Amino acid sequence: SGFEGQQMRIASEPGIEFPALLLGAKPSTKTALVILVHPKGGQAILKEYGGGVRSLQASGAAILLPDIRLTGVLERNWRLDGILWNRPETGMGLTDLRACLDALRPIAGRKTRQVVLVGLGDAGFTAAIVGALEPRVSAVIADRLGPTFAEGRQSPLIANLMRVGYLPELVAAIAPRRAVLGGVKPAQFTFASGAYNVLHAGPALELREAPLTGPELTKSIQQALRLN
Repeated sequence: SGFEGQQMRIASEPGIEFPALLLGAKPSTKTALVILVHPKGGQAILKEYGGGVRSLQASGAAILLPDIRLTGVLERNWRLDGILWNRPETGMGLTDLRACLDALRPIAGRKTRQVVLVGLGDAGFTAAIVGALEPRVSAVIADRLGPTFAEGRQSPLIANLMRVGYLPELVAAIAPRRAVLGGVKPAQFTFASGAYNVLHAGPALELREAPLTGPELTKSIQQALRLN
């Protein structure tokens, strides 16, 4: 792939590890961190978005490409099985991405101020959930989040999700932090927009009907990192 970095094995739950590639990190020198997640894993990111990764490196960001469970080399079609086992894929993704933040703490240094979580393709939903529940994430970007459950979304499968909230309500929990969501219908996210406005953070929520292209994605990440 032409990229050189640090190969990592990140411990998640007891007895569970997953691989990740760390690019551009030097101890205690980085104040910006980007975590990129793709359903096909880190190698797919380098193949499809390699130019963007290089641009982010040139901007001074450290970049982590993890193959969290059910993605990349750990890809499995366990969606329905996960519900039966009470192990939904989004819950495993949340646990694994929290493990990424824990693992990077001594590498990126305590001065790290911006952590941007980027979910590509179907990983956008997981990124939104993690952003809503993990305060260490300073911004969430999804290139094509897709329809809400009210519009007929079928995945990811999360038992009893509708008792807790719809997708726009989950996105509202990211406020007032930055969120850029591509491939959505803004009219479906009035609840999230209202939450941002109440917190005087309306401009921090960006909703786009079209998916983010490579250059648009890079620009959005750089803006979230305040590097451009």
